[in-house]
Amino acid sequence: MKLPERLRFTELIPVAWQNGGGVTREVACQAGDGESPGWRVSVAELDREGPFSIIAGSDVTLQ
Repeated sequence: MKLPERLRFTELIPVAWQNGGGVTREVACQAGDGESPGWRVSVAELDREGPFSIIAGSDVTLQ
């Protein structure tokens, strides 16, 4: 059995949100149809409170 890869938060690349309210760091994803990932796990950091951004064609689950 292969052990999972160790990820370091400091090595995850931050990507700014479209609404400017924070950043997200992608942890893992599965390739989709070329336009969007099949699924994605990410860690988000909020810079300020604001409305939730709707991402067309995505089913978003917050934890």
